[in-house]
Amino acid sequence: MLKRMTFLIAVIVIFVAVNTGHIKKLSQSTEINFADVGGEYSWAKEAISYLSSRGIVSGVGENLYLPDAFVTKEQIAAMIAKAFEFTDNSGVQTYTDVTPDRWSFEYVEATKDVLIKSEDLDINLFDPERQFGRAELAASCIKAIGLSEANILDADILSKSFYDYGDISPSLSSLVAVAAERGIIKGNDGYLRPTSHVTRAEAAVIIYRTVLAKEGKGDAVMLTETPIVDSAHITVDQAQDWAREREAHARFVEIAPLYWKYGELTGINPEIMYAQAAKETNFGKYTGNVRPEQNNWAGIKIYSPEGDRPEDHETFATPEDGVRAHFNHMSAYVGTDAVGTPHARYDIVKNLAWAGTVRYAEELGTKWAPDYTYGYSLIAKYVTDMRD
Repeated sequence: MLKRMTFLIAVIVIFVAVNTGHIKKLSQSTEINFADVGGEYSWAKEAISYLSSRGIVSGVGENLYLPDAFVTKEQIAAMIAKAFEFTDNSGVQTYTDVTPDRWSFEYVEATKDVLIKSEDLDINLFDPERQFGRAELAASCIKAIGLSEANILDADILSKSFYDYGDISPSLSSLVAVAAERGIIKGNDGYLRPTSHVTRAEAAVIIYRTVLAKEGKGDAVMLTETPIVDSAHITVDQAQDWAREREAHARFVEIAPLYWKYGELTGINPEIMYAQAAKETNFGKYTGNVRPEQNNWAGIKIYSPEGDRPEDHETFATPEDGVRAHFNHMSAYVGTDAVGTPHARYDIVKNLAWAGTVRYAEELGTKWAPDYTYGYSLIAKYVTDMRD
């Protein structure tokens, strides 16, 4: 028994060090199921199977995974390096306690710019065998996919979601907030346990969710449900004041009355639509691929676009035609009637399986735009700001 436990411990130490010293790209493989991943660990089964089939994590022998074992800092480095294909073949040593002959050397070097460092640790040390915390892993994953505190949608997400948000290190809170919004790290009964050590099961789930988030397939945490079909909560004058405060272009301020006009005609909330126009056109400045003369307030594409060029977007004769098209396009999402003759792409949306079923602005992610946080960001960064 003692020999078996010694063997298992040794395997845990290198459970992600497949082909030690050579970082490999993800490989597609068949599903892998472990005997001890089920029952109380069924919540981690999909993540563990996905990552193990791609060589990001591995078992410990005898078809076991040991989901409740803790994960060390160097093991996390290996998992992140493999999951997001970070490489470093320079051979240059950064930390005195991770030498070139150590199994994790290339992984540690490859992830040194994204892995969270201990605040109380000497700059030349890595502390490879230290157990990693949940908040540390969440923050590292956010950095690994190129996000930062600039990507926060709701600055109060942590205090709104977790009783123990005060336990999160101030240096990590912004990154953890981004992770929480994107459903990468979740709590249990309102507790995040940010300082708790990460288990093998938790590490797999957090990294798996990060992989999905990077691919735009994540599960954003929606703290709000904002009906699209609804009356206005503020006046058009208040909306224009908001636009001016945000240094909007004059054309954007001037178009506001038309949004309230079509809100009355269609029953669709004009604040959501005006906020979406702000998001899509950068407050009428048109800093993206759509030109001002196209009168396209919502980034609506032509029937058969070939890319994201200006000519791949609809051009409307007048600013009002663009506003009407915006409302008509949304009507296909929510199931209300169009006003006048709709534009060509309206028919494409009307024939989608989910057409007419969208109720809340937060649901627009992956439908109106590929980003699954699109709708939530629309409310958190624009509508709420406008109403305040």
